[in-house]
This record gives sequence, C-alpha cells and structure tokens, in this order.
Amino acid sequence: MRVLVCGGRDFGKSPTLFPPGPERILAQDRYARDKALLWGELDTLDAGAGRVSEVIHGGASGADALAHAWG
Repeated sequence: MRVLVCGGRDFGKSPTLFPPGPERILAQDRYARDKALLWGELDTLDAGAGRVSEVIHGGASGADALAHAWG
C-alpha cells in the first residue's frame, strides 16, 4: 500500500530549530505529541490489511519529515 502524508510545516517542527529556553521545551512537547500521533496512524495502517510499501511526501519540514523518518 502507498501512503501519502501531507501536512503543515509546523506539524512536528523540530525542537532544535528553537533557541534554548521555554520555547524549545514547548516545541519538544509538541514534537513528541505530533510524532506519536503520526507514527501511531502509520503503524495502524501498516498493521492493517496491507503493509505500507511506500510513503509519499513532499520532503518539507514538519509532517513530511516525520513521515520520512517513519519510513
């Protein structure tokens, strides 16, 4: 099965893009939540009737980068 992942560039934005301090801590929390959400959905699809054979994404930051990492 081929899966297309598209989403906002702020979805799962890497916490390393933020300066040290409170903003980075919030970004780490958001990154962990977004990653768990997306990877959970991909895991569910992969465990379903058909295995995920290809992950299609645009190569941008955010959801695309998380999908690439999962693949």
